[in-house]
Amino acid sequence: MNRAYKHCVSEADKRLLVTVMMFYESYKAVGIFLEPTTEYLDKLEEIMASCDNSALVLTATGVAAFLGCVIRENVGGKWTLTENGKYKIIELGTNKISIDLTDDLCIPLMSEKRSFVRDLYCNIEKKIYSH
Repeated sequence: MNRAYKHCVSEADKRLLVTVMMFYESYKAVGIFLEPTTEYLDKLEEIMASCDNSALVLTATGVAAFLGCVIRENVGGKWTLTENGKYKIIELGTNKISIDLTDDLCIPLMSEKRSFVRDLYCNIEKKIYSH
């Protein structure tokens, strides 16, 4: 198993790992191989763009969790499970900002004026490095 996915369970819990691995394995089964690198942001965007409304929540949740792995591997921080059951990536950058899996990634991917995957990633990088 890729070390990026192992961080899910070692830093947060098995439920996050299951979300990421189910997403990863379901696309692998149809010949779409994903790695937690910025090279795959456009592939994640293709997955979101091809999603129909009936699968939007499930797809956005998987894309957001996988995008979290990309952020975690390429920008730093660590996964954590908060007291209210939310997943965050904490301690990003010198100011130790955090990224909430639901509020900062999943909801923007599902909103009426949907954010693009690469834009979300770039905005997070700007947020980290601008402080």
